Amino acid sequence: MTGSSAVSQTDVARLDAHEIPPEEYEDLPEISDEEFASATLVGGDRPADLVHIDANVVARFQALGPDWRSRINETLRRAVGL
Repeated sequence: MTGSSAVSQTDVARLDAHEIPPEEYEDLPEISDEEFASATLVGGDRPADLVHIDANVVARFQALGPDWRSRINETLRRAVGL
């Protein structure tokens, strides 16, 4: 798996709490049903790509060196008995 090793500092709770007023929609172009149907999920197209792991857990694995994603996977596999 490739990708950035940067940890996101996004305030997800603040984003979730934001209510979008109508004027914020004015800058968005209309999207057709065909465009929507052919869209792909940014960040991964498998459910496993969307698992949230706390930033401090990721940082601990990253501190152990390269291949931290594989170590997380190995740890999870052991935890569930695989």
